Parts: sequence; C-alpha cells; structure tokens
Amino acid sequence: FAFAMAALMVGTALIAGLPGNALLVCLRTSAPWIVRAAGLVLIVVGIYEGYFFVKAGM
Repeated sequence: FAFAMAALMVGTALIAGLPGNALLVCLRTSAPWIVRAAGLVLIVVGIYEGYFFVKAGM
C-alpha cells in the first residue's frame, strides 16, 4: 500500500513539475474518462467482495 501511494505521489509531482503543460492538459481533458474508469473498478471490486463474503459463509 505504501509503495503504491508513494508511486502515485511521485508521478503526480513529476507531471505537475514538467515543463510545458501538454501532459497536464491531456490529463485534464481525459479526467471524465478517468473518473468513469475508477468508478467501474470500484463497482467490480465491490461485487467481487460481496461474492467472496457470501461464498465464505460470513
């Protein structure tokens, strides 16, 4: 968990600090798709956890 969080923070800092805002503009324009993809991942993980909870008999 700590490694993933650190990698995301370093990546965000590098993107924000790069000269020229082309990458930042690209990320801003694709933000709605990123949010939708994250929502889909959360839904799939929630369904999996619910299935695992029922399957384990808890």
